[in-house]
This record gives sequence, structure tokens and C-alpha cells, in this order.
Amino acid sequence: ADNSINIYASDEGDTYLTGMIFNESLNKGTAGKERTNNPHAFIARIDRNNKIKWLKKDNSQGSNFGYCLSMANEKMLYVLGYFEDTLSFGKNKIVAQKNGSFFIARLNASGNALWLKKIILPTDSLSQGLTFVIDSSGAIKYYMPNDHFPHGENYLMKTDEKGYCYVYAIIPHRFIASEASAFQSGKEFDIVDYLVDCNEDLKRNNYPGSVSLLYSIFQYLFHAGTSIGGHSIMEAIRKIYNDQIPDKSNRYINIEKVDEIVNLNGITLLKTINHQPVTLNHLQVKDDSKMKLSYINGNARIDVLYGIKIGNDQVWNDVNYILLDKTTGEIIYNYDNQYIKRMPVHSQIL
Repeated sequence: ADNSINIYASDEGDTYLTGMIFNESLNKGTAGKERTNNPHAFIARIDRNNKIKWLKKDNSQGSNFGYCLSMANEKMLYVLGYFEDTLSFGKNKIVAQKNGSFFIARLNASGNALWLKKIILPTDSLSQGLTFVIDSSGAIKYYMPNDHFPHGENYLMKTDEKGYCYVYAIIPHRFIASEASAFQSGKEFDIVDYLVDCNEDLKRNNYPGSVSLLYSIFQYLFHAGTSIGGHSIMEAIRKIYNDQIPDKSNRYINIEKVDEIVNLNGITLLKTINHQPVTLNHLQVKDDSKMKLSYINGNARIDVLYGIKIGNDQVWNDVNYILLDKTTGEIIYNYDNQYIKRMPVHSQIL
């Protein structure tokens, strides 16, 4: 269901698996199969011959996903996932907070749910991740929202010999987009208003103005499946500055030449209008530029995989990565053979 560790191989040779499953039904009109709209979380046990010993699917409403699992002492199976409405496994049933919650379940080796718990998700715009610890009885022993997520996997789950389960999880994009739409009082989600509101929220939390809008864009694009166009970014800039953009040379207008920035399963792809390179201040971006977004010690980092250079009309150097320092407001570029350039702290836009 996401970038996570969703397979566990037991010492007995069996494999435990979680993810999402769609119901299929025969379509009489086409004599084919069609999917229902909502995916369901499932947990399965498969033997060494790839035969299913058992498969448990949630009996619930809304879209639900199994993300990752772990096992303690080859006896206690823990499963983490996300659900939007209600969720039930066996006799256990929980109800999500508005827009969704995490769930964690403990099952035995036969697939019977011993307990099922709801994990509340933080709703502030700074929280990108969540760390919590739960014991073998289902009691939460530790809970801490995080504003960074420095891992390659979106969900990490480990257990110890006592049955304590340690989880480090990213807040799902589905939840963040739903929370953002709540600003609209029932209207459809508006990315421009979301960026403006998030920018103001970050500045109230002492993020420097030089990087607050960049962090708003970064936090939105950090989640797989999100996309944004240069026109929307420019509209947000105009709203933030009341049409008084602090750039007399109109360099930022080139942002509208960016057709789309989209996160495709963890790789962020930038498309330009007419496939032409776009110059944004001191940066040049090519069509099909590729990036990887991550958090390093709480600071946003953009690793450039292809297509972004720094320089001027005469000399352009390949950028290795860009770091947004949320404490000083500096934008730090590592380029060419590990040269580093620190931009002065003033209003900047990538």
C-alpha cells in the first residue's frame, strides 16, 4: 500500500503479508470484472509453497490500507495501517477521527485479532511524522509528533522480546489533503489557499519568511501522488505578497513556465511547458527534472537526480542537493564537485 516493510518471513518458512485489496465483481454488461471504489486492508499468511493459510480482510466502511507489520517471538504479529471511517477485525471495531486515523492490531499466528487500537493523527501543519510505542496489551506508552521523517521507508515498525512495538510513521497524504480542505468549510480542496494558510502557519511557528513558502510546497509534495503546477504556486505568491512581489526583474514570473511538479512513488518529477528549460533566479531546470525529497535533522532536503543546475548565463553547474535551513532561513546548494553555496537570508523562491 505504500513505501514500507509489509512482508515478514518467519523462522518456520511462512510469510506474513499486509497491504490493500479491492473487491471484484462480475460485470454482466461486459462479462468482465470491475473494482469497487474502496480498498480494504488485509493480512495474510502464506506457506513456503505460496499457498494461502489464511487471509483476513477488514469488514468496514471507507478506504483502508495495511502499511507494515512486525512479529515478536514468532508469536505476536503487529500490523499498522490507515483507515478513514470504521474498521473491524473479528469482534474488534474502532471509529476513525475526522479524515482518518492510524490503526494497529495484534494478531496471533492463526490470524485472530487479539486487540485493535486507533492511533490519533496530529492535525497541525508542522507534523510530518509520528513516533509511538505500544505494549503487548495495546497500551500506548509513548506518543510524539515529528516535523521530519529521515527514512527511506514511510513506515517503520520494530518489536522487542517483551512485545513492545516501536513505530515511526509518516502522516498519510490522504489525511493531510483532507485536513487542508477543512479550511474551505466544505468546499473542494484549493491548493492555493492551502499554500497561503500553511505559509502563515509556519511563520507563526518561527519559520523564516525566506523558506516558509518553500516548506509549504515541500510538505505538500513530500507525499506520493501529489502534484502542483507553476501557475498555482505563482497565485499563492501573489496572495502572500498582495500582488507586490519583491522582484523588479520579474524573474519569478518564470515559475508559471513550470507545467507540473508531481511526486510519483517517492520520485518528484518536474515538467515544463513546451518541454523547454526554465530559469528561476539562479537555477535552471530542465523538462523531466527528477528529485528525491527528504528530511535531514528536521530540515528539508532536495536531492537532485537529474536536470537542475545553478549558475548564470555563462556557467551552469549540476546541483547535487538543496537544503532549506528552517532555523537560519538559508538556502544551501551543494553542486558540482561538492562545492557549497549559501544564499543570503532574504525572500527567495525556487
